[in-house]
Amino acid sequence: MKLKFTSSIGFKVLLASFLCASGPGQKSAEPQVKILAMPQPVLQPAVEFLEQVPAIDGRLDDELSGLARRTFAILVKDNPANPDTQGDYRLAYGSDFLYLYIDVEAERLITRDRGYQNGDGFILVLKRPLPDNADSPELFMLAYHPTGNPLRPFSQIVWKRNDDWLFSPLGERSLFCVTADGKRSGFEALLHWEDVHPYHPWMPEGIGFNLILAKAIGETAVNYLAVSAKPAPGPEAFNAYSRLAFAPPIIASGSQSAVVLERGHLQAGEPLRVKIASASASAGRGQLNFTFVSGEGARVSRQSAEVEIDAGLCLREAELDTTDLATGGYTVRWESLQNRGAGTIGLTVLPAFDAAARAREFAALGDRLSPGSVQTIRFLLAEIETERAKLRPYDMCAGLRARMERIDDLLRAAASGTDRLASQRGLLRRAFRSKVDGSLQPYTVYVPAGLEAGKKYPALVYLHGSDSDDQSVKVALRAYPWLFSERVFIVSPYGRGPSNAFSRDRAQEDIREAVADALREYPIDPARLVLAGFSMGGYGVYRTLYENPKMYAAAAVFSGHPELASKYAPGAVSPDFRLPEYLKPLRGMNIVVIHGGRDRNCPVELTADLVRRMEGSGIPVLFLLDREAGHEPPRDPAIIERYRRWLEAAIREKCPSRSQ
Repeated sequence: MKLKFTSSIGFKVLLASFLCASGPGQKSAEPQVKILAMPQPVLQPAVEFLEQVPAIDGRLDDELSGLARRTFAILVKDNPANPDTQGDYRLAYGSDFLYLYIDVEAERLITRDRGYQNGDGFILVLKRPLPDNADSPELFMLAYHPTGNPLRPFSQIVWKRNDDWLFSPLGERSLFCVTADGKRSGFEALLHWEDVHPYHPWMPEGIGFNLILAKAIGETAVNYLAVSAKPAPGPEAFNAYSRLAFAPPIIASGSQSAVVLERGHLQAGEPLRVKIASASASAGRGQLNFTFVSGEGARVSRQSAEVEIDAGLCLREAELDTTDLATGGYTVRWESLQNRGAGTIGLTVLPAFDAAARAREFAALGDRLSPGSVQTIRFLLAEIETERAKLRPYDMCAGLRARMERIDDLLRAAASGTDRLASQRGLLRRAFRSKVDGSLQPYTVYVPAGLEAGKKYPALVYLHGSDSDDQSVKVALRAYPWLFSERVFIVSPYGRGPSNAFSRDRAQEDIREAVADALREYPIDPARLVLAGFSMGGYGVYRTLYENPKMYAAAAVFSGHPELASKYAPGAVSPDFRLPEYLKPLRGMNIVVIHGGRDRNCPVELTADLVRRMEGSGIPVLFLLDREAGHEPPRDPAIIERYRRWLEAAIREKCPSRSQ
């Protein structure tokens, strides 16, 4: 029995949605999908309880050899010629951890960039289950892989949480290790429940589960083994999951506890309810201490809660007083006086905030604010309301709190006659009223300090990658701190979407309007605009140059893909920049192309081929290959230095079309 997809593009869109957040690669053969076993709606047998924490060294401990071997349900081969991948996995849990061991037949361990996508590595998915295992928007997607870096040999990250792609490391108590003996590879992980709060096996909400193992084949190919899938084309196939059933805990003596906060955010003074789960060898009475620690590390409040404990597993609730907590971010530390249970959970205390009232106050200030500042404030208020509407009870929201506090700061400044937005330096988010449809659209700008009156400055226009937005420029530019010491503006358009390859949704109009707004608001020299972008933004550079060949003095493409729009914008005009008719408008442009030699998300072979075609078309492209880098900004100091020198030269030169 095979699971069939409509086309290779359809399957690649599936991988782009589920496995390849920064853009799929291109394979020459149709993928092959095999059903190995019927997926289980509820995994059986139930996940066993471990009273003690196992050692994590990449090998299965002898005392864990009795854990049930579990089979994967689906095998995906990106090329039918790939040999089959054979593997199984085992699960166990404790009061404060989930244990996972994966055993796979393999002659050797292969380290690749983003091995969880490209092999070797895996993705662990935990979901908030819905009736009949319907697709659930609430999830943690955790990614694990060996790196090949002796300083940090194993990587474990929160790749996605609900709608947000985070790429944030797991906590220090979560562990991961891989071993290989020439015949088999063992992937062993210990995930602490506090890293995926509020998920916990003793809470009534339940946990959905999927596991996708990526196994590298040869030099570039990859197979995937998945626990759960459904026979549907497109992204829906891997949205399937199984529910985890957990065996009741058996405690030989004493007790173990777990704590979950009912709220991850609240307003000052609101009571905070907590759920306390205990597994005990006998009935008794327990006490837990809760300490609230501020973001600065100061202990603000300490409280205790006493609960009755039954023999076996029981769930209790307690209420904590938050009247001593001012607006801010806190760590809630809890510990049980009866057992080894202890942990930390984050909490946000929000200010009282009425967006409609704030909007009326700003409107009453009349002409104290520039038109650009008014548009930006209106956007920020709408953004706050949108984010508040999307909040789930358990969400922390430091960013939302910061935006509320910023609005109040802008309001106080405006009341005293200061337009703080107009004079702000550094990174900030602005908005403009679009001529396309009258909507407010954002962009992020870096305004350098020390600007001289009457002088114009160059600007780098930066296009973001997929599943991202204009604000990701903050992360991307950490690779080039010297940019911030130069008097160079940075303008990062949103492009009306996180994953449209800047080829649909009026993305090109958005780029032009964002740049035009920045030119109105700041002393930017329109003849010294340099276009740059990473991953999907790299393709966006090609597409934007094609649409606006006379607008930019130079362009830099990082880890770009020559024809990504065919996958992200099917049905739209999707230029393949390997074709001469699409390269023609780029002739005469000053272009640098930078790519990692280990990049499998946007395969380096495609870029090398494109560079040859560009050179053959008379485009004087500078190609910088960072052989050890993957799908990431360059790491080689020599490559970074060459890019720095190239950019310095590019921003010194006037764009010929503008200066003639």
